[in-house]
Formats: sequence, C-alpha cells, structure tokens
Amino acid sequence: MKNSKRETKNLVGIIVMLVGILTLIAGLAFFLVKILTKPGVLDGDFLVSVGEWRLETDTNCADEANCEDNSGVIWNFTEIGKGTLTTNNHLNDYDFIWAIENGKLKIETSWLYNLNDEYEYKIDNNKLILNDEIIFVPSSN
Repeated sequence: MKNSKRETKNLVGIIVMLVGILTLIAGLAFFLVKILTKPGVLDGDFLVSVGEWRLETDTNCADEANCEDNSGVIWNFTEIGKGTLTTNNHLNDYDFIWAIENGKLKIETSWLYNLNDEYEYKIDNNKLILNDEIIFVPSSN
C-alpha cells in the first residue's frame, strides 16, 4: 500500500515536471519568434512613403459624373511631422504639422489662422480612413 502511494506521488511529480518543461519550451519558442520577427512599417513612415493622399470621394464636386478621381483635396505627408495640403488641386498649398498619438492623427494647419484637427484613424487596404467616414487613397500623381 505504501508502495502504490509512493508510485502515485512519483508519477504526479513526473507529470508536473513534464508540463513545466513543455511550458518552458513553448515560452522560449514564442520569445524567439517575437525577437526574430522583423517589425512592420510604422504608420507614420507609411504615410510619408506614399506621400500624396487624395480624398477618395467628394460630394461637392462640380462634375458629379467624374467626381471620384477629381477631388481637389490632397494631403502630402512630406516627412515625419510635416506636410502640405490643398483643397483646390494645388492652386493654394498650406503647410501643416502632424503627429500620431494614441491612435489619433493630429494635424495643425497654417491657414489664415491655425487649425487644430484631431482624427481617429486607421490604415486599411492602402486607404487612410479618418473617423470611419473620410477616406483618402494614394494619389496617382
């Protein structure tokens, strides 16, 4: 009887040790994958790499039939933190500074007076989506 209790304790100890070893191996595997994985492109770097972003649709276009590709609203992210924008196909360009903080795109534009705008943003399928309703696409120019 004492022998069977001792064997049970030994069996439980071996099982616990094996579970611990397997957990350690799994942890090391996840650690190595995390360290060896190349980081993705940061959102700010992606905005700059694309450069010009054109408003996908503009309901105020004069020519409704050909409105989608002729929007005059263009944002150009020239470098991290700086850019220009136009609302009339570059007849007038305005400088802006920008930052990404806590999932928000913050833009300060030097217009007739300073405008401070803040948008919730996401980048999905090479589209810059602001507040789930304003969509910019890479400009073909």
